[in-house]
Amino acid sequence: DLSLSALEASLGAGFLRFHRQWLVNTRHVRALEREGGESFALVGEEVRVPVSRSRRAAVREVLLEGATGLRSS
Repeated sequence: DLSLSALEASLGAGFLRFHRQWLVNTRHVRALEREGGESFALVGEEVRVPVSRSRRAAVREVLLEGATGLRSS
């Protein structure tokens, strides 16, 4: 019965809201992709999770934080 905001706060930094109905464990994200102006995260083996426009920059930054050999542009 908790809201997604409350769950995100209680689960900690490893979980991030990607869309108003999606809370994702970021260590399972394999890639971000764009298609027709929309953004999606590839999570696990086959799940495509929508990334809202308002969350896109924050999601990208969090995913780049732990990456090596990449630079933020």
